[in-house]
Amino acid sequence: MAKRVKQEKWMTYAVLIQSAISEMFDDGANNYIDKNDFNDDQNLKDFLHALMNVVPCNIYGKITGDEKNMLESNHVANQLCFEYMTHKKDE
Repeated sequence: MAKRVKQEKWMTYAVLIQSAISEMFDDGANNYIDKNDFNDDQNLKDFLHALMNVVPCNIYGKITGDEKNMLESNHVANQLCFEYMTHKKDE
């Protein structure tokens, strides 16, 4: 019998978020983004900045009411990375 892996809540959230973002690249989606736009390096950098910095900062502020700038928000993300990485090693 195969060992069953416990799916942690963050994995569920990650799948849901990634699915929503992936849908943006489906032709005909309401918020469609053409991947060919990323042939331009600046467009790719702008998209990644929005995805990795602007959006998480805005979502964090809306959920918590704690307004942080992007650098402060990134610090929270780094703390979470460390926490989850060390948690895995402890198991």
